[in-house]
Amino acid sequence: MPDETFVPPNNLAAEEAVLGSLLIDPSAVDEIATVLKPADFYRERSNWIYDAALALRARREPVDFLTLLSELEHRNQLQEVGGAAF
Repeated sequence: MPDETFVPPNNLAAEEAVLGSLLIDPSAVDEIATVLKPADFYRERSNWIYDAALALRARREPVDFLTLLSELEHRNQLQEVGGAAF
């Protein structure tokens, strides 16, 4: 029987730093996409934000604050991730 109290290793500040770096340097998506997958994030909202950034990248759209907000809104996830303020 699996240990239900086990919490996988995580660092929420590191997750936020990775996501923030994508807004500062959108080309970073290309660099980290080969090693970092959405499921690697502990927090679900971080997973969604990163997945949205990857979707923009796949469509060759810019990864910036406005396009990311639009993508999350299109997915009905913007409020779930904490809105534009997050």
